Amino acid sequence: MRNSVLLLFISFIIVGCLPREDPTHTSDSSKFGDSMDFHTNGKVDSKGKLSVEKTVSNQAWIDIYTPQSELLRLLNDLKDDVRHPNGVQLSNYRIPESLFKGTGWKRHDYFHSEPFGFYHARSEDYFYSTFTQLSYLDVMAGYNEEIHGFELQMKINHGLVLEYDHNTGQLNVVHHNMGLVFKNLQLAHGKLNGDHVYINEKADGVFSEENTGQKPRALGQYHLFEQTPEHQRLLNNGQVVHTISFDFTGCTMRHNGDWGSLRGKIYGYPNIDTVNWSYKYTAAMY
Repeated sequence: MRNSVLLLFISFIIVGCLPREDPTHTSDSSKFGDSMDFHTNGKVDSKGKLSVEKTVSNQAWIDIYTPQSELLRLLNDLKDDVRHPNGVQLSNYRIPESLFKGTGWKRHDYFHSEPFGFYHARSEDYFYSTFTQLSYLDVMAGYNEEIHGFELQMKINHGLVLEYDHNTGQLNVVHHNMGLVFKNLQLAHGKLNGDHVYINEKADGVFSEENTGQKPRALGQYHLFEQTPEHQRLLNNGQVVHTISFDFTGCTMRHNGDWGSLRGKIYGYPNIDTVNWSYKYTAAMY
Protein backbone atom coordinates (compact mmCIF):
# COMPACT_ATOMS: atom_id res chain seq x y z
CA MET A 1 0.00 0.00 0.00
CA ARG A 2 2.75 2.43 0.93
CA ASN A 3 4.61 1.94 -2.36
CA SER A 4 1.43 2.54 -4.35
CA VAL A 5 0.80 5.78 -2.44
CA LEU A 6 4.34 6.99 -3.18
CA LEU A 7 4.01 6.20 -6.85
CA LEU A 8 0.71 8.03 -7.01
CA PHE A 9 2.21 11.13 -5.39
CA ILE A 10 5.19 11.19 -7.73
CA SER A 11 2.91 10.88 -10.75
CA PHE A 12 1.01 13.96 -9.56
CA ILE A 13 4.28 15.90 -9.18
CA ILE A 14 5.29 15.10 -12.76
CA VAL A 15 2.08 16.43 -14.28
CA GLY A 16 2.06 19.47 -11.97
CA CYS A 17 -1.02 18.44 -9.93
CA LEU A 18 -1.59 17.59 -6.30
CA PRO A 19 -2.91 14.32 -4.85
CA ARG A 20 -6.44 14.50 -3.55
CA GLU A 21 -6.78 15.58 0.04
CA ASP A 22 -7.57 13.30 2.96
CA PRO A 23 -11.36 13.67 3.35
CA THR A 24 -10.90 13.81 7.13
CA HIS A 25 -8.62 16.84 6.83
CA THR A 26 -10.40 20.19 7.09
CA SER A 27 -8.01 22.49 5.16
CA ASP A 28 -8.90 23.61 1.63
CA SER A 29 -5.92 22.68 -0.56
CA SER A 30 -7.44 24.51 -3.55
CA LYS A 31 -6.39 27.83 -2.03
CA PHE A 32 -2.72 26.85 -2.36
CA GLY A 33 -1.36 27.17 -5.89
CA ASP A 34 1.38 25.13 -7.52
CA SER A 35 3.65 28.19 -7.73
CA MET A 36 4.33 31.46 -5.92
CA ASP A 37 6.16 34.70 -6.74
CA PHE A 38 8.54 36.09 -4.12
CA HIS A 39 10.42 39.37 -3.73
CA THR A 40 13.09 40.09 -1.11
CA ASN A 41 15.25 43.20 -0.73
CA GLY A 42 17.77 44.51 1.73
CA LYS A 43 21.00 46.44 2.07
CA VAL A 44 24.63 46.10 3.09
CA ASP A 45 26.25 48.99 4.98
CA SER A 46 29.79 50.33 4.77
CA LYS A 47 31.03 47.73 7.28
CA GLY A 48 29.49 44.83 5.35
CA LYS A 49 26.58 44.28 7.74
CA LEU A 50 23.56 42.86 5.93
CA SER A 51 19.94 43.68 6.68
CA VAL A 52 16.80 42.43 4.97
CA GLU A 53 13.23 43.66 4.68
CA LYS A 54 10.20 41.40 4.90
CA THR A 55 9.76 39.00 1.99
CA VAL A 56 6.56 39.63 0.04
CA SER A 57 4.61 37.22 -2.15
CA ASN A 58 1.50 37.02 -4.31
CA GLN A 59 -0.28 34.54 -2.03
CA ALA A 60 -0.34 33.23 1.54
CA TRP A 61 2.48 31.22 3.07
CA ILE A 62 3.53 30.22 6.59
CA ASP A 63 6.77 31.39 8.19
CA ILE A 64 7.88 28.43 10.31
CA TYR A 65 11.03 29.16 12.27
CA THR A 66 13.48 26.29 12.44
CA PRO A 67 17.02 26.67 13.82
CA GLN A 68 19.24 26.90 10.77
CA SER A 69 21.95 24.59 12.09
CA GLU A 70 19.35 21.98 13.03
CA LEU A 71 17.63 22.14 9.65
CA LEU A 72 20.94 21.73 7.85
CA ARG A 73 21.84 18.80 10.12
CA LEU A 74 18.54 17.16 9.20
CA LEU A 75 18.99 17.75 5.46
CA ASN A 76 22.56 16.42 5.53
CA ASP A 77 21.42 13.33 7.44
CA LEU A 78 18.66 12.70 4.91
CA LYS A 79 21.23 12.86 2.13
CA ASP A 80 23.26 10.11 3.81
CA ASP A 81 21.69 6.86 2.61
CA VAL A 82 24.43 4.81 4.26
CA ARG A 83 23.82 6.07 7.81
CA HIS A 84 20.08 6.62 7.37
CA PRO A 85 18.78 4.15 4.77
CA ASN A 86 15.25 4.27 6.23
CA GLY A 87 15.03 7.99 6.86
CA VAL A 88 15.10 9.63 10.28
CA GLN A 89 12.90 10.14 13.31
CA LEU A 90 11.82 13.79 13.31
CA SER A 91 11.68 13.88 17.14
CA ASN A 92 15.49 13.56 17.16
CA TYR A 93 15.75 17.10 15.77
CA ARG A 94 14.73 20.48 17.18
CA ILE A 95 12.39 21.05 14.26
CA PRO A 96 8.65 21.76 14.55
CA GLU A 97 6.41 19.03 13.18
CA SER A 98 4.40 21.68 11.32
CA LEU A 99 7.23 22.04 8.79
CA PHE A 100 6.41 18.54 7.50
CA LYS A 101 2.74 18.28 8.45
CA GLY A 102 -0.08 20.40 7.10
CA THR A 103 -0.92 21.51 3.57
CA GLY A 104 0.52 24.76 2.23
CA TRP A 105 3.59 26.84 1.39
CA LYS A 106 6.20 27.30 4.11
CA ARG A 107 9.32 29.45 4.21
CA HIS A 108 11.88 31.11 6.49
CA ASP A 109 14.85 33.44 5.90
CA TYR A 110 18.21 33.21 7.66
CA PHE A 111 19.87 36.61 7.41
CA HIS A 112 20.93 37.36 10.99
CA SER A 113 24.35 35.75 10.59
CA GLU A 114 26.34 33.87 7.96
CA PRO A 115 25.82 31.58 6.17
CA PHE A 116 22.82 33.43 4.73
CA GLY A 117 20.01 31.46 3.15
CA PHE A 118 16.38 30.39 3.28
CA TYR A 119 14.23 27.31 2.88
CA HIS A 120 11.10 26.85 0.79
CA ALA A 121 8.63 24.00 1.24
CA ARG A 122 5.33 22.97 -0.31
CA SER A 123 3.41 20.30 1.62
CA GLU A 124 0.30 18.30 0.91
CA ASP A 125 -1.48 16.08 3.43
CA TYR A 126 -2.48 12.67 2.11
CA PHE A 127 -4.36 10.40 4.50
CA TYR A 128 -1.97 9.78 7.41
CA SER A 129 1.13 11.12 5.69
CA THR A 130 2.33 14.48 4.40
CA PHE A 131 4.45 14.82 1.27
CA THR A 132 6.75 17.83 1.08
CA GLN A 133 8.94 19.26 -1.64
CA LEU A 134 11.66 21.23 0.15
CA SER A 135 14.60 23.27 -1.08
CA TYR A 136 17.27 25.11 0.89
CA LEU A 137 19.12 27.91 -0.89
CA ASP A 138 22.34 29.70 0.03
CA VAL A 139 22.42 33.46 -0.48
CA MET A 140 25.55 35.56 -0.88
CA ALA A 141 25.09 39.33 -0.73
CA GLY A 142 28.16 41.40 0.03
CA TYR A 143 31.29 43.21 -1.02
CA ASN A 144 33.77 41.26 -3.11
CA GLU A 145 37.39 42.26 -2.57
CA GLU A 146 38.55 40.27 -5.60
CA ILE A 147 36.50 42.34 -8.05
CA HIS A 148 36.46 45.58 -5.97
CA GLY A 149 32.70 45.58 -6.03
CA PHE A 150 29.54 43.80 -4.94
CA GLU A 151 28.03 40.39 -5.66
CA LEU A 152 24.58 38.85 -5.17
CA GLN A 153 24.12 35.10 -5.63
CA MET A 154 21.46 32.42 -5.02
CA LYS A 155 22.33 28.71 -5.04
CA ILE A 156 20.35 25.53 -4.38
CA ASN A 157 22.09 23.56 -1.64
CA HIS A 158 19.45 20.92 -0.87
CA GLY A 159 16.39 19.67 -2.75
CA LEU A 160 14.24 16.76 -1.58
CA VAL A 161 10.81 15.18 -1.80
CA LEU A 162 9.93 13.87 1.66
CA GLU A 163 7.19 11.79 3.26
CA TYR A 164 6.28 12.30 6.92
CA ASP A 165 4.30 9.55 8.66
CA HIS A 166 1.87 11.09 11.16
CA ASN A 167 1.66 7.91 13.22
CA THR A 168 5.33 6.95 13.55
CA GLY A 169 7.00 10.36 13.23
CA GLN A 170 9.34 8.92 10.60
CA LEU A 171 10.63 11.24 7.84
CA ASN A 172 11.65 9.43 4.65
CA VAL A 173 13.22 10.58 1.40
CA VAL A 174 11.05 9.89 -1.64
CA HIS A 175 13.43 11.55 -4.10
CA HIS A 176 16.85 13.17 -3.76
CA ASN A 177 17.80 16.26 -5.77
CA MET A 178 14.17 16.98 -6.60
CA GLY A 179 13.04 19.95 -4.56
CA LEU A 180 11.13 22.97 -5.79
CA VAL A 181 11.81 24.66 -9.13
CA PHE A 182 13.02 28.27 -9.19
CA LYS A 183 12.43 30.31 -12.33
CA ASN A 184 11.99 33.92 -13.49
CA LEU A 185 14.96 34.92 -11.32
CA GLN A 186 15.78 38.63 -11.27
CA LEU A 187 18.79 40.03 -9.41
CA ALA A 188 19.64 43.69 -8.79
CA HIS A 189 21.90 45.77 -6.57
CA GLY A 190 23.11 49.33 -6.27
CA LYS A 191 21.30 52.59 -5.54
CA LEU A 192 24.77 54.06 -5.20
CA ASN A 193 25.30 57.78 -4.69
CA GLY A 194 27.38 60.50 -6.32
CA ASP A 195 30.58 59.35 -8.01
CA HIS A 196 30.23 55.79 -6.78
CA VAL A 197 29.22 54.08 -10.04
CA TYR A 198 29.41 50.64 -11.59
CA ILE A 199 32.06 50.31 -14.27
CA ASN A 200 31.20 46.74 -15.26
CA GLU A 201 28.73 43.95 -14.58
CA LYS A 202 28.67 40.20 -15.02
CA ALA A 203 25.67 37.86 -14.79
CA ASP A 204 26.49 34.17 -14.52
CA GLY A 205 25.16 30.86 -13.29
CA VAL A 206 24.60 27.15 -13.69
CA PHE A 207 21.03 26.17 -14.59
CA SER A 208 19.14 22.95 -15.22
CA GLU A 209 17.43 24.68 -18.13
CA GLU A 210 18.85 27.68 -19.96
CA ASN A 211 17.42 29.69 -22.82
CA THR A 212 20.18 32.18 -23.56
CA GLY A 213 18.33 33.45 -26.60
CA GLN A 214 16.11 35.53 -24.34
CA LYS A 215 19.05 37.31 -22.68
CA PRO A 216 20.14 40.82 -23.71
CA ARG A 217 23.70 39.88 -22.83
CA ALA A 218 25.50 36.53 -22.68
CA LEU A 219 25.94 34.86 -19.31
CA GLY A 220 29.47 34.61 -17.98
CA GLN A 221 30.77 37.67 -19.85
CA TYR A 222 31.58 41.11 -18.45
CA HIS A 223 29.63 44.06 -19.81
CA LEU A 224 31.71 47.23 -19.59
CA PHE A 225 30.49 50.74 -18.83
CA GLU A 226 32.52 53.94 -19.10
CA GLN A 227 35.30 53.69 -16.53
CA THR A 228 34.80 56.98 -14.66
CA PRO A 229 31.69 58.87 -13.51
CA GLU A 230 32.80 61.82 -15.64
CA HIS A 231 32.87 59.74 -18.83
CA GLN A 232 29.52 58.17 -17.99
CA ARG A 233 27.91 61.59 -17.60
CA LEU A 234 29.57 62.88 -20.77
CA LEU A 235 28.41 60.00 -22.95
CA ASN A 236 25.00 59.37 -21.38
CA ASN A 237 23.43 62.82 -21.12
CA GLY A 238 24.49 63.29 -17.52
CA GLN A 239 23.40 59.81 -16.40
CA VAL A 240 25.59 57.37 -14.47
CA VAL A 241 25.24 53.68 -13.59
CA HIS A 242 24.16 53.59 -9.94
CA THR A 243 22.27 50.27 -10.20
CA ILE A 244 22.74 47.06 -12.18
CA SER A 245 20.20 44.27 -12.73
CA PHE A 246 19.71 41.10 -14.73
CA ASP A 247 16.63 39.12 -15.71
CA PHE A 248 17.29 35.36 -15.85
CA THR A 249 13.89 34.54 -17.35
CA GLY A 250 14.32 31.36 -19.39
CA CYS A 251 16.85 29.95 -16.92
CA THR A 252 15.57 27.42 -14.38
CA MET A 253 17.22 26.33 -11.13
CA ARG A 254 16.03 22.83 -10.36
CA HIS A 255 18.87 20.67 -8.99
CA ASN A 256 21.43 20.86 -6.21
CA GLY A 257 24.31 23.11 -7.23
CA ASP A 258 22.30 25.30 -9.63
CA TRP A 259 22.99 29.00 -9.07
CA GLY A 260 22.63 32.50 -10.48
CA SER A 261 24.69 35.58 -9.66
CA LEU A 262 25.21 39.22 -10.52
CA ARG A 263 28.45 41.03 -9.74
CA GLY A 264 29.81 44.45 -10.57
CA LYS A 265 32.95 46.52 -10.03
CA ILE A 266 32.35 49.86 -8.30
CA TYR A 267 34.30 53.05 -8.93
CA GLY A 268 35.51 54.40 -5.58
CA TYR A 269 35.53 50.99 -3.86
CA PRO A 270 35.80 50.39 -0.89
CA ASN A 271 34.61 53.78 0.37
CA ILE A 272 30.92 52.98 -0.10
CA ASP A 273 28.15 53.88 2.34
CA THR A 274 25.41 51.44 1.37
CA VAL A 275 24.49 48.98 -1.39
CA ASN A 276 20.85 47.98 -1.77
CA TRP A 277 20.07 44.53 -3.19
CA SER A 278 17.00 42.58 -4.24
CA TYR A 279 15.93 39.33 -5.84
CA LYS A 280 12.67 38.13 -7.34
CA TYR A 281 11.74 34.61 -8.42
CA THR A 282 8.95 32.13 -8.87
CA ALA A 283 9.01 28.96 -6.75
CA ALA A 284 7.06 26.08 -8.27
CA MET A 285 6.34 22.44 -7.64
CA TYR A 286 8.52 20.06 -9.64
